[in-house]
Amino acid sequence: FEDIGFAVGDVFPQGQVGVGRAGERGAADDHPQDQLEEAGSIFVIRPSAPLNIGATEKNPDELQRVYDEGRRIAIERLDDLKKYLA
Repeated sequence: FEDIGFAVGDVFPQGQVGVGRAGERGAADDHPQDQLEEAGSIFVIRPSAPLNIGATEKNPDELQRVYDEGRRIAIERLDDLKKYLA
């Protein structure tokens, strides 16, 4: 997962649940997490657009912006996650 700035995963009996940051990549790029997601092995929550933040960002406002965006997306996908884990 070389294009992921951060990754958190917990293994559940149904598979792996992961959270990651979308990298700047094209649709033709081949990434292992995409294949695992398509196979139903992992559930991925990712932003629809690049977050435009560095891996070593220290600005509290930027960190809060990215946190808020991730939380918003996670809440939007919560029902899908519950179905995946059922």
